[in-house]
Amino acid sequence: MDNAILPPGIIAQWLEMAQRNIHCFPHFFRHHGIERIALVYPNTQNAYVPSVDTLVKMFAAEVAAGQHVSVAFYLTESPIGLRGIPKLNPSDFTGSEPIDAMVVAEHDVYDSLKGMILQINPALKVFWLGDIITDVYQAAMIAAPLVDTLIKLKVAGHRVLFMLAPTAMDLERPSPYERLLVQYGIQNGGIGRALKELFPHSGLGDKYTFDEYVKVAMSPLSMIPKKNYHVMADHQSASYNITNSIRATVGQPKACDFRVHVFGNSAGLGAFLADEDTSSSHLQACFNKNGARACVLNYCVDAATSSNISLRIQDTAIDEQDSVVVIQPKCGTNAVHADFFGDYYIQTMRNNGIPVINANEHFQRPHDLGEVFLDARHLNHNGNKRLGRLIYAALADDAAMNAPLPAVPCPYFGMAEDVPDAIAPVGDWYDIVSDSAEFRSYVAKLKTIAADIPQATGVIGSIVVNCNPFTLGHRYLIAKAAAEVDFLYVFVVEEDKSVFPFEDRINLVDLGTEDLPNVGVMGSGKFMISTLTFPEYFTKGERQGAAIDPSADVELFALYIAPALGITIRFAGTEPNDTVTRQYNESMARLLPRYNIAFREVQRVETDDQPISASRVRKLLEERNFEAIEKLVPPTTLAYLRLFAERKG
Repeated sequence: MDNAILPPGIIAQWLEMAQRNIHCFPHFFRHHGIERIALVYPNTQNAYVPSVDTLVKMFAAEVAAGQHVSVAFYLTESPIGLRGIPKLNPSDFTGSEPIDAMVVAEHDVYDSLKGMILQINPALKVFWLGDIITDVYQAAMIAAPLVDTLIKLKVAGHRVLFMLAPTAMDLERPSPYERLLVQYGIQNGGIGRALKELFPHSGLGDKYTFDEYVKVAMSPLSMIPKKNYHVMADHQSASYNITNSIRATVGQPKACDFRVHVFGNSAGLGAFLADEDTSSSHLQACFNKNGARACVLNYCVDAATSSNISLRIQDTAIDEQDSVVVIQPKCGTNAVHADFFGDYYIQTMRNNGIPVINANEHFQRPHDLGEVFLDARHLNHNGNKRLGRLIYAALADDAAMNAPLPAVPCPYFGMAEDVPDAIAPVGDWYDIVSDSAEFRSYVAKLKTIAADIPQATGVIGSIVVNCNPFTLGHRYLIAKAAAEVDFLYVFVVEEDKSVFPFEDRINLVDLGTEDLPNVGVMGSGKFMISTLTFPEYFTKGERQGAAIDPSADVELFALYIAPALGITIRFAGTEPNDTVTRQYNESMARLLPRYNIAFREVQRVETDDQPISASRVRKLLEERNFEAIEKLVPPTTLAYLRLFAERKG
């Protein structure tokens, strides 16, 4: 195939869009104010390439079908034409012809023809077909999944905000420091090798000494794969903390009425700054100052693409009362005409009732903020403070947030058309856990266990319990679940981070359920509710009221453990008091059905108008109140606790 006409990579992009029924070419021309084009394609015997010829005709048909742009078809030699499309003559290109633009299929012809045509008619736009395909592909396949995801959240009733983060390149009246950042292309990595020279001018000296800031700026920006997108790797230090792939937000309350989920790339992450200086922490400060019990969660990922952000949003538990904020600067893109790509975001979101803040408008000088940029693409602490306040004001604007939705979704510049499907998560999840030899050995062992249990057939259920210690509440839950399935696996948390050691806890469960013939009790291993998969479980006392993301634990179970044992339903007790466990239950309810695993909560059994709980038993044990404990635990557990108390003295 002649690469001078359309390279194979561009043809592949075009075919991918065609396979997904994405037809955006008319919108490209509408964006540029073009109503009539001349399509130039050399169709001589020497240059004829059947597959390219077919695609060019497809392009003409798609554009003409858009009911906005008409097509005149012109062949440089041996004109054949297309049925229903008139031919033009070379003499037509004089400035009086009724066309706004020319589209040239062959790149060599485009290079030679563009200058000649523009000399005759400078007002005429001339495009190479390959550039148009690239632009449309970038918008449809890269930007559209994120736009589609946000539209769906808006339709579902969430407050949604898109923040186009500022860059120094877009400032009309930059400061001398900002001019230096742009002039020398200092865009990524803090202020990098120029740090020492530029530090006195950066505004960072208002808060740090040079040596102090160097330690902050050296915080790692490491990503790890999760499913088919990336998240930030966990890290803990004095100034930079990421836990469960969520960056620390300073000032989070212990309990909240709603959450604000912040997604984006390094502009939202607060790269090269301390936790307290991110826009999310400044947004949290605004909520705290105004008495709103909100919890701001920062899911941003360094260098995240729009598709990565879209997948992360889809894979996050967002409650009915929660808000979603996306922070992105002008995206790095392969689009040739960047204005078309950028306008896609702003126009399409606004057409669908999603508020958009173009932050550049709020960072134009004169202002009294001092220096606001760390480098040309990242804000410093002053800039993020302004960004956090802008986001707070937008979320507090009820009129903007509750703007009516269009009667018909408008995914492409106000024209009703099907939105391309958001990128769906793949079935295989590659990460450091599921790809390890230890995990593969663990799954193989589970399959062997299942094969060695003759009664493990039919409908198979499961429960994961800690039993610290085993109570009548646990007994009720297990008996209730066992009555609903043919066989029930009861996994006892194996991690030894409880008051009572694992060996004692699993023995108490064995003794307390030995009369249930269809129950099998086993340890959970390292891959169910462990410090590896769900570390927050073991610091529940410190995490009450905080938002957590236990999806890693739930999905390892759904993707690998449940299939190995044939499990199709998982049970859990309702959780009225412990917010960490309650969020774990909510995560199971949301995620397990995606993998054809049912989830069922069993109402907690109560005594004296209180749920029976292991924490209640432990408190009574500290008081040596065995009379009260006797009402809450089986006789085997009561005997164990008496002995345990004697040993403790």
